[in-house]
Amino acid sequence: MNWTDRSLLLVRKFSGWMAYLIVLFIVAEVMAGYALNVYRDTRLDLTDWGSISEDVYEELSFVQENALPSVYRWYSLYPNFKGQHIITDNSGFRIDVDAIDGRKKVGMFGGSTTFSVLTDQRGTISEQASSEKYQILNFGIGGYSTSAEIMTLVEAIRVYPDIKIAIFYDGVNELGTAKNTDEKGTDINSPESLMGHPFDAVMTWAFENADPTDFSFRRSNLYYIYSRINEIIKDGYSKEEPLRDDDFINSIVKRYYANLKVIKGICDAHAIQCLFTWQPSIYTVPDDKLTPDERIKKNSSYAEQYYTKLTNAILASPMANKFKVIDLTHSLDAKKSQIFADWHHLNSKGNKLVAEALKGILHRIPESN
Repeated sequence: MNWTDRSLLLVRKFSGWMAYLIVLFIVAEVMAGYALNVYRDTRLDLTDWGSISEDVYEELSFVQENALPSVYRWYSLYPNFKGQHIITDNSGFRIDVDAIDGRKKVGMFGGSTTFSVLTDQRGTISEQASSEKYQILNFGIGGYSTSAEIMTLVEAIRVYPDIKIAIFYDGVNELGTAKNTDEKGTDINSPESLMGHPFDAVMTWAFENADPTDFSFRRSNLYYIYSRINEIIKDGYSKEEPLRDDDFINSIVKRYYANLKVIKGICDAHAIQCLFTWQPSIYTVPDDKLTPDERIKKNSSYAEQYYTKLTNAILASPMANKFKVIDLTHSLDAKKSQIFADWHHLNSKGNKLVAEALKGILHRIPESN
C-alpha cells in the first residue's frame, strides 16, 4: 500500500469516527433535552409552566431567552418584539408604544413577577392596575432587583420623560440575587456593593446571544446538566465558612435600603413620586389559603429558610418608615384558587389581586400629584 492509499484510509477512518461522534453527540443532546423536560414536568416544586397556553409560552420564552447584554443594567430582553401576546419596546421593556395615550404615566419596576412570565400582555400587574386616570408602563425584567433598577429608572426617565409616579415592586429578587461572597471572599451584599449579584444564567445567555454565530458547547443541554452537577459537587465540598443567617439577612437589608436611597434621590431630582412596595410570596399567604400543589411548592423551595426572615427584617427596620415602604404581603389573602406557579410567580388571577391593591394605593394619592 503506497503513501496515497494509506493517507486516504486514514482520512476515511478519521471521517468515520468524526461522523460517529457527531451522531453520538446529537443523540445524547436530544436525550438530555428529553430528560430535562421529564425532570421539570415531574418536579412539582419547580415552576409550573403548564398554567399558560403554548403560544403564549413560546413568545415569552423567545423574548427572555434572546436577552442581550446591557452596559447599564446587566441585560435587556429582546427589543421591538411584536407578538400576539407580548410586545416590547426599543429597550426590551414590556411596553406597547403604540398604545401609549394621554393618561398620567406610572412606571412599574421589578423582576420577572413585574414582567409577568406566566401571562399575556393583558394579564400583567401593570395592565390590570392601569385605570382611566393612570397608565402603568411595565419596566420589569427577569432577575432584576433594586440594584438593577437604579439604572433602569434612569433609562426609563430618558425614554419616557412623562413618568410622574414610579412603583418599585421588590422583595423576591433581593433574596434571589443575594450571594454571601465573590470569588475572592469579599462580601458583595454590603451597602457599598450597590450592584449586588445578578442571575448568572441570564447574563450568560445575554453574552452568548450577542454573538449569533457562536454554537459552542455551553449552549447545549449536556453542558447545562454538567454545570448543575458540577455546581452541586462544588457546594458539597465547599470548605468556606458561610455567614450566619442573621448576618446574611442583615447584609441584604442594608443593601436594599442603600439602593432605595439612590433611587429616591433620582426620583426627587425629576419630581417623580416613588412608591416602594414589598411583594407577597407563597410564604406570606396563610396556609389554609394554599392548594395542595401550592403547599408542595412552599415546603420545597430554597427560599423557605430565608424569605419570611427577610420580609420581617425589611418591614421592621426603621428605614421602612423613612422610605414609606408599602407592605403588600397581604394582597393575596383573598385568593380562592391556585395562583402560584412556584413560590413567587403568579398567574393572571394572582396578578389581579396585586393590581387591585396597587389601584387602591394610587387612588389615595392626592390629585395635585
